[in-house]
Amino acid sequence: MHHLKILLLLKTLLVLGAQNAIAGEQVPFGDAVSDKIKNYHRHTPFIATSGNFSQGGVAELAQSGFRTIVDLRTAPEGVELNASEAKALGIDYHNLPVGSGFPEAALLSRFGELVEDENNYPMLLRCGSGNRVGMVWAAYKLSLGIPMDQAILEGQTIGMSASREAQLSTFYEDKK
Repeated sequence: MHHLKILLLLKTLLVLGAQNAIAGEQVPFGDAVSDKIKNYHRHTPFIATSGNFSQGGVAELAQSGFRTIVDLRTAPEGVELNASEAKALGIDYHNLPVGSGFPEAALLSRFGELVEDENNYPMLLRCGSGNRVGMVWAAYKLSLGIPMDQAILEGQTIGMSASREAQLSTFYEDKK
């Protein structure tokens, strides 16, 4: 009986340890990490989205355990500063610049590769406000066969505006 209790205790400890390891790999829950990260949203257990960071925002992400940042801002928006900060803190940084037009197929493909690679988790997808991230996320979901209304709802939840929604709808209507 004593051996059975020890085995049960060991099994319980292993399960709890595995759960804690998994929880440690997740993005922080909720709609805020700190006041330095604007429009934070935990979209999945392993992927969060945001808008701009104020000074110290990248360090806050590192302290929260983020492994990867995918930045959809363009060069004039300050990507070099965030890239160097992220690299100095051990965060993988990928810039996929999305301007005013609908993103090219190569950018959408690379976005999908990054999002689907579990080695990048926990991951933050960001732009200036959440608008571009919402549109690119919705386009990604459409590429997986998700219905348009669901993809748009996910994009809006992240921060996609009506103008970006129109771009998305027009792009996919033209493909039909």
